[in-house]
Amino acid sequence: LTELENKLEGVKNYSIAVKEKGEDIIFLRKIISGGTDESYGIHVAKLAGVPKDVVYRANRILKSLEKTNQKVELKEEKKQVEGQLDLYNLKLVDIASELDKVNLNDYDYLFSFDGDGDRVLFKDNKIIYEGDLIIFILAKYYKIKKVVLTKNVNLGVLKLFKKNNIKVFISDVGDKNVLILMQKEKITLGGESSGHIIDLNNNPYGDALITTINLINILNEIDLNKYLKNLEYYPFINLNLKKDYDLKLLNKIKEKYEDKKTRINIRISGTEDIIRVNINALDKDKLNVIIKEIKDNE
Repeated sequence: LTELENKLEGVKNYSIAVKEKGEDIIFLRKIISGGTDESYGIHVAKLAGVPKDVVYRANRILKSLEKTNQKVELKEEKKQVEGQLDLYNLKLVDIASELDKVNLNDYDYLFSFDGDGDRVLFKDNKIIYEGDLIIFILAKYYKIKKVVLTKNVNLGVLKLFKKNNIKVFISDVGDKNVLILMQKEKITLGGESSGHIIDLNNNPYGDALITTINLINILNEIDLNKYLKNLEYYPFINLNLKKDYDLKLLNKIKEKYEDKKTRINIRISGTEDIIRVNINALDKDKLNVIIKEIKDNE
């Protein structure tokens, strides 16, 4: 990025002055002209309280890169704390499955976050609360009457919103699409099943940690069982199919089975060479029939 100063008119580099003291640095709180001659990301991570093992490993990788100027294969065996989930490499359904296995013991709730901290799910001893349920809790508590959810919202959760007279606007999947519809309809609360919550009144930047702090405060005040007494959660599954799967056939299956109690969403992934299929059905046997028909035609 610092090279852009030499290529684009109007681009100037500025940095924070630092003083090096052995392997440590001191930020002098002074902005100076020019870029830095090295990265201080690891130092910042250390200051922020990132675990020592992570900082140590990062330093080893950095030194290897500086010596060889090549990519380093990160083959060293990962040491994982017992009970800690590797959320960087898990998809929503995988995370939900892993959360379901965790015994809470003496804890009331377990919260989990994705790698960059903009999505959150939580569980108690009964169920896992995905993004749509979190939005419902926030909407009911703050007495918000309009929200934006995506096409992948659980049909049972959608009924819960309607029973509580909360109007739901449906957008395409993706937080960008959610925000666009929120702005269009002048709505302050929305998000995705995956746990990305956009709360323009209390957390406009979508930070999952702030969402969690707000949630903990709310959960200490409310009776969650009463909030969710009319919840009828529909079984669901997300399938990832090869990109060359017959889309016409998929759409025929969708037309064949979809009704008020069954929904099949089909979309081509924008980030991977796959077709994503979200199936949500009140009848679990019907759900299995749909899955089998799709799998049999792969």
